[in-house]
Amino acid sequence: MLLWDSNEIEVKKDYHWKIGSLDLWVKKADDEWLIAYTQVIEDLDNKKSIIAKPQKKPEGLGWNRFVIDDTSRIIQLIPVLQDRAIVVGSETPVKILPGNKALFFMSIPIWVRVYVGENKKVMLTEIPTIVLSNTWFGDPMTGELGYSLSTNARRSIKELRISPQRAVCPVWVKNDTPSQLDFQRLSVHVEHLRVYRGSKRLWTNEVQVDFFGEDQPSHIDFSDKIPNFEEGCVLLSEERKPVDKSLLKKSVSILKYFTTFE
Repeated sequence: MLLWDSNEIEVKKDYHWKIGSLDLWVKKADDEWLIAYTQVIEDLDNKKSIIAKPQKKPEGLGWNRFVIDDTSRIIQLIPVLQDRAIVVGSETPVKILPGNKALFFMSIPIWVRVYVGENKKVMLTEIPTIVLSNTWFGDPMTGELGYSLSTNARRSIKELRISPQRAVCPVWVKNDTPSQLDFQRLSVHVEHLRVYRGSKRLWTNEVQVDFFGEDQPSHIDFSDKIPNFEEGCVLLSEERKPVDKSLLKKSVSILKYFTTFE
């Protein structure tokens, strides 16, 4: 049984899922679905998941109750990305020469949507596997609120640990200016990205950011293609918000002085 498959559970019995640092308990009782969860510090060495295992909810952990007129005992968890932009930095200073582009890999903690029902699935709630800190990207007047990613973007996929609660987003940054680009931070609107299941990891579709200058908006393209970094990728969830083929946004923050590198 795969983590993101549908499961049929028994009535009035607690079931436990573990997805990285998220522990989730679910119970079906009459016309209610009961959901409880906890989030702990992420253990990057733990790749284990628990799928619909009968296990009593811990004492003192309260239920969230959802009333629904449906006798179905089918439940399915679906991974999605955040509802606003993720801001990530580079692990080390990277200079992109004029006319060149560089590939970065972002490891993004997923949110989990809980769907119930057999013929017509209904979403009860969605839960972050990791609660990210808020951050402001851009200047005070034209910037925007996003989430801060504690792990940095990497140049090689081999540098990212495999985790059941993270999706890898491949991002190309192209320098379309006559000067070298000192890459510092990147803002990616992940609400426009899909989630795919690969043979080892979760993936998103690719993003390309064309940088035209510090005072110019960047051109952002979200690929429609299935990611090709791993074989057998299968679509699990669509993007939260459909988007035009490209966007114009302030997406790249550059270094003026290396002493300010974050």
